[in-house]
Amino acid sequence: MASQWLYRHDDRVHGPVSLHDLEAAMRLGFVRPADLVSRHERHCWRPLLDHAELRSVWETIDGETQPDATRRTTMEQD
Repeated sequence: MASQWLYRHDDRVHGPVSLHDLEAAMRLGFVRPADLVSRHERHCWRPLLDHAELRSVWETIDGETQPDATRRTTMEQD
């Protein structure tokens, strides 16, 4: 069975959700790096970036958005 996750955002608990759904929520901005996240079965709340598995997902998402931001800034300076 795939792992299930809970996350706290704006003082509300959401989930359980699959890793795939959690990644989608991260991409849409519903889950941010400082939000608390826990595996559903463990209830051990830690910031998203404290979970190695989620940190690597966030770094991928962040890396995908950074080049566009850099390109816009460079174009605006011309």
